[in-house]
Amino acid sequence: MKNTRKNTIHNAITRNPGRALGAAGFTLFELLTVLAILSILLGLTIPVLGRARKTAKIVANQTLMREVAVGTQQFRLDNAEQSASYFTAKQLGSGENIERGFSPMQSILLNLMGGVAPIDPLAAGTSVFNNVGPMGAGSISVNPSKLAAGESSLRPGKGAYLTIPGNNLKTLFSGDGDDFPSGGSNQLVASNMGAFYENHSKIPELIDAFGTPILAWIEDERIRPEDSTALYAAINSDNTTARFYYASNAMYLNSRKNYNSWLATATTANPDQRLSVLGIVTGSPAFPSVSASIRMPRASRSAIILHSAGPDGVWVAKVGVGVPLPEFSTSSNGTDKMSEFDDTVVGVGN
Repeated sequence: MKNTRKNTIHNAITRNPGRALGAAGFTLFELLTVLAILSILLGLTIPVLGRARKTAKIVANQTLMREVAVGTQQFRLDNAEQSASYFTAKQLGSGENIERGFSPMQSILLNLMGGVAPIDPLAAGTSVFNNVGPMGAGSISVNPSKLAAGESSLRPGKGAYLTIPGNNLKTLFSGDGDDFPSGGSNQLVASNMGAFYENHSKIPELIDAFGTPILAWIEDERIRPEDSTALYAAINSDNTTARFYYASNAMYLNSRKNYNSWLATATTANPDQRLSVLGIVTGSPAFPSVSASIRMPRASRSAIILHSAGPDGVWVAKVGVGVPLPEFSTSSNGTDKMSEFDDTVVGVGN
């Protein structure tokens, strides 16, 4: 009887050695098959999840920018059509501001979220940043705690026009614990910054879901919307009046992060070409360019344009070698050239 049982076990092991430890086990072939199937499923699932996360962040950016748009519109209604920007487009577009590094978005947040200190900042009893603004003349003092509290500078004691989540409101100051990333692939180091930039970098910027500041382009209010003969864009406002000025956001556009941007000095040596691309960002597709050596739109998208760099973190990225310069359309089909990039632009106001 014992020999019979031994023979039976021996035969079972010989016929199926993979099941020698019991019927519940798996053969090596079966395990490899399962692993192969799991690898295939992961290979199919991970890209889908990645695209879903990217889409969710793009939607979050659009929602955030629309909230800013609503705040700016409400501000205009409450303040006799005054611009939501504390400083004018001319001031923000000054050549001096390229080194001072005060952004149009910071100017908007000062009006929508507060922070402007009293005339006598020492009387406030709190720390303030002095000499804040795009130009030395007309600079102001800013109370960061008041800005963080969201108290409107034009409505003391009342709520702000805008409330931003902490992840979307960060400083660029390297000494701040909640600063914008100062290293790695997200590094945004402005070139040739002057001494005032350190103060300005302590004032929060609006950050998109991908971790990059959202730019604001503000149209010069001295040019009426129907004036189609006015100069559309200029490098700065020092000796020129135009709808938009490159200098207003030059401190970001000329940063290390944007060396492969169509708007960056490092990759587009011709100033007219940079202005042409700025026209694509801010121009209305409904008003095509007239034929010219440098095509420019005949009307803007709106008085204020909010501009997110998108997933790649680069504003109007230049991809590939030998890619021709993007130009504003001369047709009237309403095609938006910005759809060729992963950037998101949202118009605010009329």
